[in-house]
Amino acid sequence: MQGYRHSKFLRINSADRSANSNSRYNIRLNTNDNDLSQVKRVELKSAVIPNTYYNINSFNNTFEFVNATNSPTTTYTVPVGQYTITTLIAELESQVTGLTITQSALTQKLTFTMAAGTYTLDSDVTVNTIARALGILTTQSGVSGATTVTGHPDLTGLTNIYISSDKLASGGNSMVGVDESYKPVFCTIPIDVDYGINQVHEEFSSDTMDYVQFSAHRSIANVDIQLLDSDLNEVDLNGVDWEVILRVYM
Repeated sequence: MQGYRHSKFLRINSADRSANSNSRYNIRLNTNDNDLSQVKRVELKSAVIPNTYYNINSFNNTFEFVNATNSPTTTYTVPVGQYTITTLIAELESQVTGLTITQSALTQKLTFTMAAGTYTLDSDVTVNTIARALGILTTQSGVSGATTVTGHPDLTGLTNIYISSDKLASGGNSMVGVDESYKPVFCTIPIDVDYGINQVHEEFSSDTMDYVQFSAHRSIANVDIQLLDSDLNEVDLNGVDWEVILRVYM
């Protein structure tokens, strides 16, 4: 590529981290490589990301159930894990006394039935974080007996992973925002494999390639990386490592 002295390929593997949680990584690269202090452009060439992020996790595992017979409001916590709709229904029924949940074979939508009293299904995901997974898209108040939610349950899990990095993206050309929260995102990895399978992502065309162009030379001898989902929540891959290959230009 014109305008650069030369380029090289750089492998970043989360197993080489010096400090981390399961979703934040600080990775020390070759500090003796002078080229890494003179970087002008970084391109994503490939990535291998395991799809091991639970579809019910710490960001969507609370169920707020307002029942007139057990007022005040009770909030139930679903253990994090990889659920099917059958196992999720069984877990909710085991926690909420008198609640029965059935699923239509035709529409796949869920019907909630309480043995007695009235209740409310709240679609506000700030308090009822599991609402989207259950298809509760509109709040239904003062319900007596059975009510069918308006949406299809969604246990898809990850659809994209954003690789966020202050070092690689800040001051570059990519910021992603959700609900007025913004993160410096270096690249986006679409996830279209089942849970437990590695997502292999390769970029061949310069027209669609994820990259960042710096206005001045930058050192990337140490790289901070955070994995985020489509809501900019931290993605916990449960200890399974990932890898990306970058091409850096000096």
